[in-house]
Amino acid sequence: MEIISAIAPRCGWATFHIVGGTPGDIEYWTAKLAKCPNTVFHGYVPHAATYAYLAEMDVVLAPYLRDVEGQGGGRNIAEGMSPLKLFEYMAHGKPIVSSDLSVIREVLRDSVNSVLVSPDNPSDWVKALQRLRENKALRDQIGQQAKADFLARYSRIARATNILEEIKSRMPSSGSS
Repeated sequence: MEIISAIAPRCGWATFHIVGGTPGDIEYWTAKLAKCPNTVFHGYVPHAATYAYLAEMDVVLAPYLRDVEGQGGGRNIAEGMSPLKLFEYMAHGKPIVSSDLSVIREVLRDSVNSVLVSPDNPSDWVKALQRLRENKALRDQIGQQAKADFLARYSRIARATNILEEIKSRMPSSGSS
């Protein structure tokens, strides 16, 4: 939300739909963005209902932080996080603007299936959104490639196939004793 709160006032031409969050989170961010009419807080939405929201989005954001403190404080867990949200975005064929982190680069490729930007620089996020706003062909290409990559690598069928191939590769061949 830190990135969204920094870029929404600079992108008056875009509407930012924020899905999820606790009542306390929503109260805090609604107050902080009170003078920013292009932010809409939907609050908690059952997971199955999130797909309807995704279907309506032109571009989706994944503003992951560089540093994420583990429960109880202490060590940074950002590099070990699971980017589950990205897979949902990819499955919907949406152009993604995401934080450029090494764990994200395991899934996303800049200007191929996403636009990757500094997690710490709101100006980079604004430029990325403007670039996608001005170039529908790029939006379409990135979204289509994201979906193709999801189907090829991360769908249930692709994952099951990869697991079976790994198992087969570790089994002794039928001709050996």
